[in-house]
Amino acid sequence: MTNAPLNAPQKMPPASANTAHAPRPIDLVALVTFDDEIYENQAVTQQRLAQPTAAPPALNAAIEQWLVRKRHMWIDVRGRQVNGIATARPLAANDTWIIDTLIDASDGPESSAIFALLDQALQAATQAQVGRVLLRTAADAPALPDAIRSGFKHALNEQLWTAAALTPPLDETTDTVDVRERSDADAFDLFQLFNQALPIQARQALALTLVEWKGLQDRRWLGRNSREWVATADGRIVASLRLSLADDGAQFDLTSAPDTTAGAEALLRIAANETQGRDRVLALIPRSAAPLERVLRDGGLDPQSEYVLLSRRATQPIADAVRAKQGVMVSRGV
Repeated sequence: MTNAPLNAPQKMPPASANTAHAPRPIDLVALVTFDDEIYENQAVTQQRLAQPTAAPPALNAAIEQWLVRKRHMWIDVRGRQVNGIATARPLAANDTWIIDTLIDASDGPESSAIFALLDQALQAATQAQVGRVLLRTAADAPALPDAIRSGFKHALNEQLWTAAALTPPLDETTDTVDVRERSDADAFDLFQLFNQALPIQARQALALTLVEWKGLQDRRWLGRNSREWVATADGRIVASLRLSLADDGAQFDLTSAPDTTAGAEALLRIAANETQGRDRVLALIPRSAAPLERVLRDGGLDPQSEYVLLSRRATQPIADAVRAKQGVMVSRGV
C-alpha cells in the first residue's frame, strides 16, 4: 500500500539542526576520537536489557552503516567534536525501525544533540517510506523531552521484572487451559490478543493492522535458543509466552487477555521449568497489564526499572487518509 508522509516535527533553529547528518568519510577523525569515550546509551532495546548501557563503538557503528544497508546512523558533529550519535535498525519488517543507539555527548541540556539526531532519523524514515520509528528509553531519561518535542508519541509504560529463579505459580485455576507451542497459523489470533491486552492509545501508536503488528515482532533478542507457547481456553488464545535462554540467564515476554490470568499462570509454570539453573530471569511487561502483576509476583519476580516506549509515524496509508477526509470510520485494530 502506498504511504504518505505525515507532518514534519517541530524544527530546531537552523544552526543546531544542520549539525546532525549521516556519517561521512570526512567525519572519521571525529569518530576515532569519540571512540575513546564512554557515554550512556539512552535507547533501550529488549536485546540490550541485560547488557550495560554504554554506547557501542562509534567507528564500528559507522563502518557497519556504510557496509550494511539495513543499518542506519546519524551523528551530530560540531567542528571536530562528535556531540551525539543515533542508530536505527528494522524490526521484523523494513516498514518499522527502532532506535537502538541514542547518545548525547554535548555539554548540557542547552546544547543537547538529541532533537537534531531524531529529526534526521525521522527524515530518513520518511524518505525510505518507513511507517513507524520506535524508541524505548528509561522513564527518567534526559532524552525523553526532546523525543516528545520531535514528534514521538507515548505508546506504553513498561516495567522490567527480575528474579534469581522463577517460582511456579500454584495451579489453583478452575478454567480449562490448554498449552501448546506457537505455530505460524496463530498470527491472527495473537494479533487479536494484542488488541485485547493493550489500551487503544498503544494500539494506535504501534499497530493498527495485522501487517503492522507482524512488523513489530522483534526476534533479535530471542536468539537461537528460544521457544514460544500459547495458552488457549474456549477456543481462543488467552496468553502467549516467548522465552529466550542463555547460558547464565533467561528473558521472556508474557501477554495475557485482561479477563483471565489462567493462561498466563500456566505459561509461567512452563517458564519456571525451562529456566531452572539460570542465575537471572528477566521480563519486560507493559504497565497497562495490571492483572499480570500478581502472576509475576507469585512467580518470584520483583519490579525494577521503568521504561517508556515511544512511536513516531513517519507515513500513514493513503487509503486511511482518504477515508478520514471523507468522514468514514477507520478501523483502529479493535
